[in-house]
Amino acid sequence: GQRKGPIMTEHQLRPTVMATRHVVASGHYLSAQTGFQILEAGGNAIDAGVATGLATCVLESEFVGFSGVAPTLIYLADKQEVVTISGVGPWPRAATCDYFHEHHGGKVPDGLLHTVVPAAPDIWLTALERYGTMSFGDVAAAANGRPRADRAAVGRSRRRCQQGDLRRPVHPALAD
Repeated sequence: GQRKGPIMTEHQLRPTVMATRHVVASGHYLSAQTGFQILEAGGNAIDAGVATGLATCVLESEFVGFSGVAPTLIYLADKQEVVTISGVGPWPRAATCDYFHEHHGGKVPDGLLHTVVPAAPDIWLTALERYGTMSFGDVAAAANGRPRADRAAVGRSRRRCQQGDLRRPVHPALAD
């Protein structure tokens, strides 16, 4: 018979994806798929997490930025230990209290001066160096290219869902 795509509600703009091995969670199913591919290639959870984060920066750039922060908790099962990597960047060196008193009446203004030094790239590199099994180049390659191409398909799927066509596959790869 004819295969039907995932059933979606008007509030659900992505399919429910289930697997029998590995677990990857993300705000975007294609980001999770990127992490899953890393696990299938023999990477560990840290490798998959970095790849998922990089893909999310492309697929959900309205929520996540490469230049953002990424506080991270990692559970090391073999040691039964939880480690943290801050993932929150420092204020720029020139952003002193004196500077803000002199130039902004003691207040931190909105905009660029209200930001910290980007920390996400540092946390990803640090996590891979300490706990990963793959290079940054390997995990970045998994996240590069495909998400940009798939973003257009996601936009088409959102429009279909908003128009009431809730039974079509969300992504061309899901179709027969």
